[in-house]
Amino acid sequence: MQEEVVRIRDPLGFAFDPSCVLYLPLWKRDASIFANQRAFMSGDAYGHRCLVLGALWTPQGYTFDGTDDYIDCGSSTALAISGAGSQLTVIAWIKPETPALTYARIVARADAANEGYFLAHGSLAGSVFFTIKDVANASLTSTNLMVMSSWNHVAGVYDGYRLKIYLQGLEDSRTAADYTSGVSAYAGGSLLIGKANTVDSRYIKGIPGEVAVLNRGLTPLQIQRHFLATKWRYS
Repeated sequence: MQEEVVRIRDPLGFAFDPSCVLYLPLWKRDASIFANQRAFMSGDAYGHRCLVLGALWTPQGYTFDGTDDYIDCGSSTALAISGAGSQLTVIAWIKPETPALTYARIVARADAANEGYFLAHGSLAGSVFFTIKDVANASLTSTNLMVMSSWNHVAGVYDGYRLKIYLQGLEDSRTAADYTSGVSAYAGGSLLIGKANTVDSRYIKGIPGEVAVLNRGLTPLQIQRHFLATKWRYS
């Protein structure tokens, strides 16, 4: 019975996978008060202390108002995925509303020159944008759009060669050629949910239900497995 509970709540074993550097089941519980700040611990093996700035908890996730709400997951070196040979996967369940600006950040750890990585609500219409460096074949925009005011499973994967975007568990798009230099380095700053790192803007509007960041590129089967195992929560 215990194994079944773990499998349903954490279908890829994120809580025990050392390659999962961040796992946030945002639907799970509201933040607690620590030193007059709202915060919770991430559900991965690293136990990041995540500060909640303005976002309000619901049983499906945190509601972001698109104006000034975000979550700061800290600047642990585990989140600083970069360099030759690096890989990356960013997964999120999100119920988006139309943001005030394009490229509203779902997950971000990048500077103003896009050194680092982020997954974003790209166009106002609902495309997904994924980048590991602002050069050719290191950024990608989805072909299809997220459905506004509905739950979307989105993922950006870099396997050391190509960037890929997945929507609802299926591959949507991939870069045209290999990019083998790895994720670009961002020297400092926190990983943020809901806003850009270096400007006070690009806020998402909507409800992220859960987020995961891994320092390896998940396979298409693993992405689909995560979608199928978690979609019941967002049906």
